[in-house]
Amino acid sequence: MLLSYEYRMDLYLWRRANRENPVSGLAPISLRIEIDGFDRAEFATGVKATQSAWCKENKRLQVEPGLSKEEQQLLDRYNKRLASLLVQADKAYDVLRTQGENPSPADIRDLLRGRPINARRLLHAFELLEQMKQSKGMQVNTFGVIHSVRTLLDTYLGAKHAKALLLSAVTVEWVRRLERWMIAEKYKVSTIRAYIGCLQQALDEAAHEGWTTTSAIRDYNFLCATYEAEKRHLSLAEIERLRAGWAGLIPRLHPAAIMFLVSCYTGLSYVDYCRVAQEPDKFFVLAPDPVTGRMARGIRLVRQKTQRKTVETWTPLLVPAAAFLDSLTVPLPTLMPNTLNGNLKEIAQRLDLSLKDLKYKDGRSSFAQWARESLGKETAAELARHTEKVADKHYSEATSQELLRRMHVLGAEISYN
Repeated sequence: MLLSYEYRMDLYLWRRANRENPVSGLAPISLRIEIDGFDRAEFATGVKATQSAWCKENKRLQVEPGLSKEEQQLLDRYNKRLASLLVQADKAYDVLRTQGENPSPADIRDLLRGRPINARRLLHAFELLEQMKQSKGMQVNTFGVIHSVRTLLDTYLGAKHAKALLLSAVTVEWVRRLERWMIAEKYKVSTIRAYIGCLQQALDEAAHEGWTTTSAIRDYNFLCATYEAEKRHLSLAEIERLRAGWAGLIPRLHPAAIMFLVSCYTGLSYVDYCRVAQEPDKFFVLAPDPVTGRMARGIRLVRQKTQRKTVETWTPLLVPAAAFLDSLTVPLPTLMPNTLNGNLKEIAQRLDLSLKDLKYKDGRSSFAQWARESLGKETAAELARHTEKVADKHYSEATSQELLRRMHVLGAEISYN
């Protein structure tokens, strides 16, 4: 018997023939619960039946010839139990809907089992993630990806359903459907990974808070192919031409040129650069060189991992970076991203650089390209403050001594105090 409701919940009783006992011929009767927008769930009713005793049309046990009165009474009790479960599931859903919840099939199954349901919504997890970021001193304008993911879910599910989506409904299968939809809608691979990564962070925070036992999608495997970063970088000759010519540009373009050259020589991301520029004494730190015994100049950053773990990184200032920084007679400037990239585009056109739409991130790519060619992939990854799998977003934990020893072996020029 298929029961349909205006809010599109389906309850279906069926005999699981694939679990039939080869001796007795008995197979369990399961209650399948289906609700639009969620993964289906199944509940073991505790009733078993042979193929001949189960009526496929009416979805109930039927009386077979030759049964005793006691056996007929037992069948009647089983049928009443099955009917009662349908009524209980119906009432549970109706009560939760009245309370403003949007329960999943798993929630209905848990109620039938006598377990409390977790009524925390995904919306709450995003709010928790924002609170965590604020407590770490992150600026409000860094929360754009969280707001973008919430807008995406409003589009994917509808605003009403997105706000009511329970944490328990966010399973690997659910995220897989979301990713397929994003691929069909022509989202960029980088955007898909960033949005689902934000979803993973929200669920990790919920698990840390005790709302769930663990994040169901922590080790999610993406459908979209792993991609290589775009090969956008300037040659060493172009970087030197920019360094030699930036002072001759109009003063309005000087801050953008300085920021870009610092990134070319240090590999600092935009966010990291802004931190260093605001408090240089805090981030430019000396470290003992285990080979020469001298104090090497470098940059120290403390990064926040997704699982509430901070990681400190230190990378040496190479001679070209130290020489450029020492040549500056003004404090490190900062510009907003749109202004910065607009000015860099103008600089590229004035100096006839190969990347006419030059962006700040191309400075970091230029640094990484030089480091890979000169020092190898592993050292380049550590200088850029990542492991070799950049897409994983786990920060390198190589110590300053390990990194300095490797730099000496590779013949890199290190700057000293």
